[in-house]
Amino acid sequence: MKIKKIRSKNGFIVYFRDLRRSIEVNNTGLIILESFFSENKEIEEVIDILNKGQELDRQKIKSDIVQFLGEIESDLKLVNSSQYDSNALDFPIGAEIEITLDCNLRCRHCLQSHPKEYMPFEYFKYIIDELVDKGLCEVNIIGGEPLTHPNIIEIVEYCSFKDLAINVVSNGTLFSKELINRFEKIDGIGFLISMDGNQETHDFLRGRGVYNIALKNINELLNRGSPVELLFTLNARNLTSINEMLELSSELGIAINFNLFKPFKKGHDTLVIDPDKYFEAIIYLNNKRTEGYNVGISNASISSFLSGANVRDECRATKSGIVINVHGKIITCPSLVESGYYSQDTLPSFDKNFISIWKNHNQTTEFIKNGFKECQARAYIFSGCVSCNDPYGFNAFRKHLELTKQEIFPNYN
Repeated sequence: MKIKKIRSKNGFIVYFRDLRRSIEVNNTGLIILESFFSENKEIEEVIDILNKGQELDRQKIKSDIVQFLGEIESDLKLVNSSQYDSNALDFPIGAEIEITLDCNLRCRHCLQSHPKEYMPFEYFKYIIDELVDKGLCEVNIIGGEPLTHPNIIEIVEYCSFKDLAINVVSNGTLFSKELINRFEKIDGIGFLISMDGNQETHDFLRGRGVYNIALKNINELLNRGSPVELLFTLNARNLTSINEMLELSSELGIAINFNLFKPFKKGHDTLVIDPDKYFEAIIYLNNKRTEGYNVGISNASISSFLSGANVRDECRATKSGIVINVHGKIITCPSLVESGYYSQDTLPSFDKNFISIWKNHNQTTEFIKNGFKECQARAYIFSGCVSCNDPYGFNAFRKHLELTKQEIFPNYN
């Protein structure tokens, strides 16, 4: 398994490429992980390194190593489990790059108009070169539908050449046999494929026949050994499909990641979930996770609270990742752009000084000042200002728990 070490203000962050997970460790932890994963050393050799010629209790060291590795393994098994202080980073270790606005579908809940615009391959290479030079570990290739890009193979091959973990975010409908054959040969690639409910619901949202096409391609990718995870956008139409999709992901042996739909244009209102129903769904999904289902929940603050951990910030934008749109603009928060809070002509362009832009641009400093405890985009969309109440955030969730005066275990059969 490939790992990368990243120096942070608190020590080191170790990135596990194949798992897309990160763990923050001290110098001793780094020595142990590098010894096993990068240098293929045996445990007795690692003990020798840690002993450093001293007469320490070798059995105690061995026991501590085994315990440490066990804790690391447990943390890495969880979806969305990266454990590190994102404030300790001076550069983005993850990037989301929009390579096109084009898409073959016209989904009811989509926010884009789908003009046939594509990021030039040479410009994409320039962006990747600059990001990797500063320490990038992982890239999400997004659209539109990324597979409509005429250079999609060259794009992912170049990312692989740069030793990046690659996540292609797709609707799952354009995987020809030729594409799958090409993807199979690319090291470090994985796929995040949208599945927003059972066949009836998914086809209602995305178009007739889309569910079966996507499922067929998911199975083909899995048969070839390609990593796949499902993306499920929770909305008012698909809440009753949760259990079916949990069972589907379990049968496929892959993770399913749940995030919340946000309305960006006229006609989206009918898909908006009542906050109380959303909170019940999150509690339910967390319970299913404790039962062994491989579930990711994008609401970081509520998810961490339910798992018994320290409550995390809801947002990591501008902390550990960078978003670049098809025109090469750096975006603090894509949802604030789509909702109209930021205008396109005020977005800064990516260049060699992107670290300074990422950290010090006026949009970034304003965003940081407004805080990360709640989702600023949801606050703006539903309450009218970025520092207003987030009706789906942690504060609203706590009020929900107080009003119900009991834990809720809803049934979505």
